Amino acid sequence: MVDREEQYVLRVQDKAVAARIRKQLNQEHSKAKLDVRLDASHSDGRTGQFSFGSEVLPVTLLDLPCVVESYKTYDDSHLVKMCDVGQMLHVQTEGASQPEHFESINGVTPAMRNARKRHFNNAHVDHQEVQAVEDDLLQLALGRAPQNMIIEDIEEEYKIDEHGNGSWQPVEKKAAPKVLLNVKGEPGNKPKRKKPVKKAPPEVEQL
Repeated sequence: MVDREEQYVLRVQDKAVAARIRKQLNQEHSKAKLDVRLDASHSDGRTGQFSFGSEVLPVTLLDLPCVVESYKTYDDSHLVKMCDVGQMLHVQTEGASQPEHFESINGVTPAMRNARKRHFNNAHVDHQEVQAVEDDLLQLALGRAPQNMIIEDIEEEYKIDEHGNGSWQPVEKKAAPKVLLNVKGEPGNKPKRKKPVKKAPPEVEQL
């Protein structure tokens, strides 16, 4: 089984640090390493440290306002979709305060600036209801019925009545043929019964 690829958007608040990271990544034989360590014991594992060379800065994992797609190309002509990206690693400056909510207000492009307030502010969604729907979809994907639900498989066929109107009707299931078993328990023909033979009464000698 191939491991699913995961991608994130990296956004660095300090422009000088962002320029150094971009320069190192564009070099062919760069030895610089990016390291992100999230602390699972605080804030649901969404805060941690970002290290790049000698730079150690706080980082926060934020949810983007909407999912974006990532592509790659080998010839600048044909694009191959790689992944759906829904989260962003936000590298902050030293001493910056942690955000109250782990949802990014801005998207990736300039057109998505302040998108969460402009486009998604009126959407009031119950997170518990969303989680319940996700669990039900997961059960369906695994071939099982969600909780308190029964799945019934009904076979239908399209029938046209005498007036020319068509509709889907359940297929009438025919009774399965009965299989007779012989003495050994194997399928076979119906055993034949032997007809009783009437015996003549014994002759009585007359005295």
